[in-house]
Amino acid sequence: MQTAKTSTTPLRQLALHSTTTCSSHATAYGKCILAAYTDVRKDSCKQEFEKFGQCLREAVCLLCDDKGRIF
Repeated sequence: MQTAKTSTTPLRQLALHSTTTCSSHATAYGKCILAAYTDVRKDSCKQEFEKFGQCLREAVCLLCDDKGRIF
């Protein structure tokens, strides 16, 4: 019988880190989308999306070793 893995998986680490660290960027992007949803235009929330995306990329990099592998 296998026991449940007690250590945190890389995906869980990313999810936890990105939701705590990137929450303000996610909120800003969500508010922008909400404000513009009736008049959606290309790149209307580009700045907010780029900041949120950069935060997520940084969160992923924190989980990588020097060769880019998630540990």
